[in-house]
Amino acid sequence: MQEPLSCQSQCPKTLTLKHRIAIEQSNRTAEIEKQILIVYISDHFDEANPHSYWTSHQGEKFLLTTKNTFSKSIQLALGSWLAPLGEKNSEIRTILYWENGEKRVERGLVLYQECNRTVFKTLRGAIKSVPNFKKSRDNCAGNNT
Repeated sequence: MQEPLSCQSQCPKTLTLKHRIAIEQSNRTAEIEKQILIVYISDHFDEANPHSYWTSHQGEKFLLTTKNTFSKSIQLALGSWLAPLGEKNSEIRTILYWENGEKRVERGLVLYQECNRTVFKTLRGAIKSVPNFKKSRDNCAGNNT
């Protein structure tokens, strides 16, 4: 039996959770029915002292960000199993996003996009939720253009 894997790494300016979730068949075999890798990258911030940012108030920001990334990764996995996200209507696109304080470029199927965040399926099958490199004006509330 494969064990689900949860790996969290902290660079000074973001928190990244890589969460492999496996569902076994119900007939007690060790066979995995479905497995998915979720990568959730927290929002990027520009604090002068990242250590103080994460550890102030007994690590409140670190604990809250960890809790949110874990919860959202589980929601993405469940959502992809219960109602596959818009893959049929998607096309492969280039996605620009922040990771570890740097601009990243990756190709994948955009499943949905919000003002500050994009969720996409990578060409290798993982689902990533990433902070947009710049805000998507089309998806921001109050957009007058």
